[in-house]
Amino acid sequence: MTSVSGRYIVATPCCRALYTTPAYRSLNLSAMEYWTDGRRVNGLSPNDGGLRVCKCGQFYLLKDTTNIEFIENQKPVAPEGWENIKENWWTRFRKKQTKAQIMAFYDTRPIEVINAESAAIPQHTVFVKDEDLPSVIDQCYGEREILIIARRRYWQSLNDPFRDVYRKHREKHPDGFPDFVPNTAQVENMYSLLDLLLVMEQKPDEFEVIELFRELGNFYEAGIRLARVENKSDRIHEVLSELMNRKLSTPARFRY
Repeated sequence: MTSVSGRYIVATPCCRALYTTPAYRSLNLSAMEYWTDGRRVNGLSPNDGGLRVCKCGQFYLLKDTTNIEFIENQKPVAPEGWENIKENWWTRFRKKQTKAQIMAFYDTRPIEVINAESAAIPQHTVFVKDEDLPSVIDQCYGEREILIIARRRYWQSLNDPFRDVYRKHREKHPDGFPDFVPNTAQVENMYSLLDLLLVMEQKPDEFEVIELFRELGNFYEAGIRLARVENKSDRIHEVLSELMNRKLSTPARFRY
């Protein structure tokens, strides 16, 4: 399961503004739906690439922030009147909490102190909404890492209306696929994302590149790249192989 051990106070790379972000103890990658374009619907862990917007108006990535301080998860406020708890055989028999237990597991400071401390903690980092992704792309020209994440999310968000079409189609035709014809904005964004991925110094996610070529209808290039993939045991390899054998360009839902 996904669990949080506390929060980090971080400074943004643009104006050094302070925000908080979760400190994950563990991540659960499970989701209700998995899609070939990388979209996870109702997932149990973040899948937004860490793209955030600062109060100064600049966009940044969480990985580029500076950790300032770690804050452990706050304990719940101690129950009112805990100081007056009387401990005897009857309270132990009824398994009520003792003073020692309350002091160990609750915050026993005055409520004014607790509230003042909470008010001093910076706000959570601000997520970038899907409708703001075109602004990110316009503002961050030349910032390759930000552009890759923004265009990847834009690709997925432009595919979102089709997902409803896909679900309804599959309810009536469990083994069929609806037609997928990307519009001009989708095609331009997919080509731009491919350009960014293929000129990166590090090796890109080959399955993502294959999926982009497939959705663009370029089964020849997608097939060549799929044949070169070393990790053929990955579930996504099986899914993409089946879709390309059927000459389907549609984004598809699948199970792990």
